[in-house]
Amino acid sequence: MILDLCPSPVLYPHYKKENDTVVVVDVFRASATMCAMLHNGAAAVIPVADIEEARRYKQEGFLVGAERKTRKCDFADFGNSPFDYIREIVTGKEVVFTTTNGTMAIEMGRDSKHLFIGTFSNIDALADRCMNSSDRIVIICAGWNSRINMEDTLFGGAFAEHLLKKNEVMP
Repeated sequence: MILDLCPSPVLYPHYKKENDTVVVVDVFRASATMCAMLHNGAAAVIPVADIEEARRYKQEGFLVGAERKTRKCDFADFGNSPFDYIREIVTGKEVVFTTTNGTMAIEMGRDSKHLFIGTFSNIDALADRCMNSSDRIVIICAGWNSRINMEDTLFGGAFAEHLLKKNEVMP
């Protein structure tokens, strides 16, 4: 298995190969928020990079979480905090979600063989799922405004360690 860490979405074209498994990481907020939505019973998360697309979904009656530059968008039901997506509101619902950095990174990896969202709260399940998903895994760190950030890169190292440990116990 090959594991690559792409430290910023703007660099992803240099990493992209056919049949990759992509793990998008936006540790401070988007990844944890999407995991919280699903943990609290959301039927699906529909990530969109474009704010106007999120507005269109809102007009169609969807619940929408939308944030730009850390601020909740005026048309949105939620911002980009895991604490916004409580079970009583999201259970059984499809939630449209757009953020400054995380959903752009998801958009970049959309043509991959498999696309997963990674954060510290799902690192074990993610490592289990990735062990047999492909020969090559690329972690796309969402960063901040196309710049590298420490927390997403730190997750990449922790994830690599989890994969190594799991590989040691494989028969």
